[in-house]
Amino acid sequence: MSALTGFANLLTVGDCITPGTELCPGSSYPERLGSRLGCRVDKRVFTMSTSREGLHVLGDSHSNDHDWVILPGTIPHLHTGRNPDITRRNRILAELSRIRKKCLYVSIFDDFLDPPESLDLDQGHPNDNGHELITAAIVSAPTRRASQAPSQPHDRPVR
Repeated sequence: MSALTGFANLLTVGDCITPGTELCPGSSYPERLGSRLGCRVDKRVFTMSTSREGLHVLGDSHSNDHDWVILPGTIPHLHTGRNPDITRRNRILAELSRIRKKCLYVSIFDDFLDPPESLDLDQGHPNDNGHELITAAIVSAPTRRASQAPSQPHDRPVR
């Protein structure tokens, strides 16, 4: 059983993978999370935004109406030159979760480095298997590495 079970309203705040794509309609990780936990899961997307803009999303009145705010980390990109910036962003998200009440950072970067199966829809977005992996990571997060960000920038090839 997940530590998130029993809450009625969750909010996921994430990047461009949060809404899913037309190739996986209704099966992005927020929809799966709501179905698995039996609760409402709202989503806020701040794609290609600054941390300051992300803080605004967390500080708005809507996020205060939720039992928990979920901050999944950003996944690695196939263009590995982007991964050091992604790692820094994930550290910022982890820090935000430490200073904000009812806010949970879930590290998923390392899960996408060497998966046993393809998790890619394209160079920076997960397929159906990838959304399932993110959902499972969130469901198990409080008993797993919920506040860890990758310690070193990854610049090795991924997937």
